[in-house]
Amino acid sequence: MSIIDPSVNRGPLATGHADPETTVRVSPDSVTVTEGQSFQFSAQAFAASGDPIELDVEWRLSHQAVGAIDQSDLFSASTSIPQGHPRRATVVVGSLYGGRVYWDYATVRVSRD
Repeated sequence: MSIIDPSVNRGPLATGHADPETTVRVSPDSVTVTEGQSFQFSAQAFAASGDPIELDVEWRLSHQAVGAIDQSDLFSASTSIPQGHPRRATVVVGSLYGGRVYWDYATVRVSRD
């Protein structure tokens, strides 16, 4: 599966707009951590009825200099962010379901100690 560009609106990749049948949400939608700190994100998929559904998700991070996110939803902030870097990144979570990629994103900011 390939996660889509975080600069595009949330929703399914195939149509570019929200699909009323399935949604994926990441929580929280914004977090600030200090250098070297970890943070546990969570993601949940929902059917049109609002009931949670089980989907495999994949995580991506827009700027690797800020840190890393593993497939267990754990973000780990870097301790060596380059001078002048904005110290922000977009965390993207997505799932392939019914031939479409559904996704959501959050913003992570890494502050100095």
